[in-house]
Amino acid sequence: MPETRIVEPANLRTVVTGLFFPEGPIALTDGSVLVVEIARGTLTRVDPDGETSVVAECGGGPNGAAIGPDGAVYVCNNICFGPDGRTAYVTLSGTGQLVALDWPRPGGRRAFAA
Repeated sequence: MPETRIVEPANLRTVVTGLFFPEGPIALTDGSVLVVEIARGTLTRVDPDGETSVVAECGGGPNGAAIGPDGAVYVCNNICFGPDGRTAYVTLSGTGQLVALDWPRPGGRRAFAA
């Protein structure tokens, strides 16, 4: 397990500004960081010098990301429920396709990949 480091606030620096509600940072081995931008609907790469580039147009409201065991980036995207409380509507990252699926119980949780 990596050692925990405490960083003094005076030693922090701003790498980039102007992102649209960034979340789910993933530190990459080259020093860059991937973040999802919820309000922009993108997966964005931030280089160590602060340059940004859009890696993927996810659509919806991506709110998390992770590197899978296969090395691919997996993005969590927003989800909403229909009036019956059992039908979940999900935007699939990469396709922009809206799909509906039956949720096992109102408010229940389910993990899935597409």
